[in-house]
Amino acid sequence: MKTISASRSPTTASAEAAAQVENLRGRKKYAVPGWVSAVSRWFQASAGFMTSTLVHMLIILAMVWFTGEPTMKEDHIGLLLSENPPPPELREFPIFTPVVEPVVGEIPDSKLTAVENLISPNVTPSPVDANDKAIGPVTSAPTPTFENINLNQTLRTPSAGGFDGRGEEAQAQMIAAIGGTPATQDAVERALAWIAAHQNREDGSWNFNHHKSSPQGSASRNPGTSTSKTAATGLALLPFLGKGYTHLKESPYQETVRQGLYYLQTQMIVYDYGGYLGQSSGQNSMYAHGLAAIALCEAYAMTEDPELKFAAQQAIRYIEYAQHNQGGWRYGPKEPGDTSVFGWQLMALKSGFMGNLKVSSQSVGLADYFLDTVQSKNGSHYGYQRSGTQKTTTAIGLLSRMYLGWERYDQRLKNGAKFLAREGPSEFDMYYNYYATNVLRHVGEPYWKNWNKKLSYYLVKNQSKNSFESGSWYFADPYAEEGGRLYVTCLCAMILEVYYRHMPLYSDDSLDFKF
Repeated sequence: MKTISASRSPTTASAEAAAQVENLRGRKKYAVPGWVSAVSRWFQASAGFMTSTLVHMLIILAMVWFTGEPTMKEDHIGLLLSENPPPPELREFPIFTPVVEPVVGEIPDSKLTAVENLISPNVTPSPVDANDKAIGPVTSAPTPTFENINLNQTLRTPSAGGFDGRGEEAQAQMIAAIGGTPATQDAVERALAWIAAHQNREDGSWNFNHHKSSPQGSASRNPGTSTSKTAATGLALLPFLGKGYTHLKESPYQETVRQGLYYLQTQMIVYDYGGYLGQSSGQNSMYAHGLAAIALCEAYAMTEDPELKFAAQQAIRYIEYAQHNQGGWRYGPKEPGDTSVFGWQLMALKSGFMGNLKVSSQSVGLADYFLDTVQSKNGSHYGYQRSGTQKTTTAIGLLSRMYLGWERYDQRLKNGAKFLAREGPSEFDMYYNYYATNVLRHVGEPYWKNWNKKLSYYLVKNQSKNSFESGSWYFADPYAEEGGRLYVTCLCAMILEVYYRHMPLYSDDSLDFKF
């Protein structure tokens, strides 16, 4: 800003100012181009419209940011446990107590559903020769439509993939026949000792953050971040049950298993359409429910303990209630499904079926339909929430198809197994390794021996022998950060139990087992 000097009179200052004005007026004027004037007038006329548009765009972006659903990268699927969707709107909140009256009405001793039609109704299997090899191509199924879904679809017979191999005598036979070694079984026992040492003795639970679960827990590295204790407890129980250790069988882990099962029962919230196990410490997840349900159903199927029957049946009922109308499951009840959450729910239904619990054939039929919606390459590959070819979801999809009735000679299964074998075991992704190992173990040769040799050697070699971490595993998998050392150790132990954890889905002349 210019100022007027005090040494000059007001008259002189005014005369100078007037002279400056005249000088400015006398300057040459430059014409403004027409297009500049046009643009200026357009901006002046549209300023209000542009401001309104900008404001609305900002509002929409804010809504997307705050309400958008979490997504998972489809090139790497892992066990996500920290998703926290709103809890279901349920009417009652009575807490389940372990000693209760059984469900009204006795469950019949006969099989719950017919099992004659085990192959998907739209599939015509190839003829086979004496060596059980396909001679011709499989007739492809038509494009899936909801109208032609088979709501009478059933799971495979309870003996196929059942738990009879977990007995001591059967274990020894199957380890020798299928490829286990004394080293793999020593690794399993060492893993179980580490898992048991990190149980919370106050309530029988486990925590993915093992620093919070036991006095010696803080001595092991790589604690997880998930707070779902029901998920951690369900997952931790599975390797014990897989090795044949139950709460009724005398063993070093009898009390460990008993306390874990008791914790799950006390955490169940029972409604008129099932018992919910996904909620613990504010956690709401069908992942947690599925894992806990598998543990309860396996324990009941192995022991027929009447004190477990109610909780196991109610857990199955809740899975059926939570299923989306297109057949899948996701983080919360009734959400459109994804293949990863789907796999644990289907295994829970299968485990309940093997224990002669009531399993809805309609839920099984819808599950088969969901797989149709995410399959690709005629059913040999699977995606996450849509058709895809990711290796982890392909392994989950193929294992699910086998439990739903696909036969060993199905060309789609062969093509998928070949794809997994070509990919080979992962050095860090135990979630993928767990599912792919089960697929190839049931399919058998020409893929199983090479896969098993590589992965079992790798796990035995890399099992920790360091102080308080001895017997555990941890690999730098992105999703392992959430589940921590407990999550990785449980998966690795179950991989090394694959020889006997589930009976073969397909008959093999080299094994003298009755299905």
